[in-house]
Amino acid sequence: MKRVAHLIAGMLLGALATLAFAVSSGAMSAQDPVKLSPQYYKVLLENDQVRVLEYRLKSGEKEPTHSHPSNESMEN
Repeated sequence: MKRVAHLIAGMLLGALATLAFAVSSGAMSAQDPVKLSPQYYKVLLENDQVRVLEYRLKSGEKEPTHSHPSNESMEN
């Protein structure tokens, strides 16, 4: 019975450590399309209030999938 409790405790600690690392490394945030597909995106202007991107994709080209999760900091 102690082995099972130790196994469960170890799994929980491992999961928490993995989550903490993912959050601190930015892995849980939106993926930056400029870094993901620099051949398609170009930063034209960027400051603390705005970011303007130029996007060029030729007919028939496809870019890798990326996410656009909501940004709660902009909703405030």
